[in-house]
Amino acid sequence: MKSPLTGSVLPLSALVTVDTTKVGPLSVSHQGQFPAVTLSFNLRPGIALGQAVDAILGAARDIGLPGSVIATFQGNAQAFQSSLASTPALIGAALVVVYIILGMLYESYIHPLTILSTLPSAGVGAVLAHLANGGTLEHAQSMAAHESPHTTKLYDRTKERLTQDEIERIVM
Repeated sequence: MKSPLTGSVLPLSALVTVDTTKVGPLSVSHQGQFPAVTLSFNLRPGIALGQAVDAILGAARDIGLPGSVIATFQGNAQAFQSSLASTPALIGAALVVVYIILGMLYESYIHPLTILSTLPSAGVGAVLAHLANGGTLEHAQSMAAHESPHTTKLYDRTKERLTQDEIERIVM
C-alpha cells in the first residue's frame, strides 16, 4: 500500500501488530449457539453401550461439573438413550395390540386378561432358567455392544469458550 502523502510504500508494521503470545484455537465448535467440546470413545469388547453411558454420566457427576456445563450424547449413544425413553410406551402398545387380538380370537373381554396375567411369571421363569443353565444377563447387553465411536458434547452456556484447564478437568 502506498502512502497518499509521499507515494512511498508503507511498511506492514505501520498497519498491523503481530502478537504471538495470545494464540487462540483455529476454530470453536458449537452445539446450537453455545461453544462445545466433543469427546469421542470406543467400547471395549463385551462392554454394552448402556454400561458406557452410565459410566460417563457417573464420572460427570463425580467430578462436579458446574451447572452451566451440559453433557449430551451424539450418534449411537444418543439413539440408545432415546430408544430407552420410548421403550415403556412400546411395551404398553404391544400389550394393547395383543389384548385386542386375543379378544377377537376368544370373543371375550376377560379371557385375554387371564392369558396376559401369566406374562410376568413367565418372564421371571425364563430369566431364572437362563441363569440356572449358566447364562448371564450380559447376553442381552452384549447385543448392543459394538466397536463404533460414540461422542458426547460438553458446552458451557455462560462462557464464550471452555478453557484448556476446564477441558482437562472434564476429561480426566
